[in-house]
Amino acid sequence: MKPINRSNPLISQENGLTLVEVMISLGIFAIGFLAIAGLVIGTTKNNTTGNMLTQATMLARARVESLKALPLNQLEAACLDENEPEIINRVYARKCDVDAIGASTTIKTIKVTVKWEKSGNLRQVVLQTNTRGWGK
Repeated sequence: MKPINRSNPLISQENGLTLVEVMISLGIFAIGFLAIAGLVIGTTKNNTTGNMLTQATMLARARVESLKALPLNQLEAACLDENEPEIINRVYARKCDVDAIGASTTIKTIKVTVKWEKSGNLRQVVLQTNTRGWGK
């Protein structure tokens, strides 16, 4: 009986990978990994910036809401600098201003500014609203 030759000329008889093939595949993997690492770094920076902006907005909003709950004759006293800590959480500086709208004695404008520094740039959030006092 004649043995069947099952060898296929299209299939190589190599038993493993050569060092060149391994080095090429590692190079391709490294390039892809560096691209993903750059995306992760960029995303982290954007998340940090967004987080700081959200905190500043919430600090300003909390101050606006607390001032709106006061009667009109107490707003100026509540906005004095001694009522506001100089630096909040060692990052943010908050300041408020109260002004009358024209000659009106029944409506005032509250303006709260929160400032902070990030990467050498001064940034700020300003919230402004009108109030008739007592939460109105």
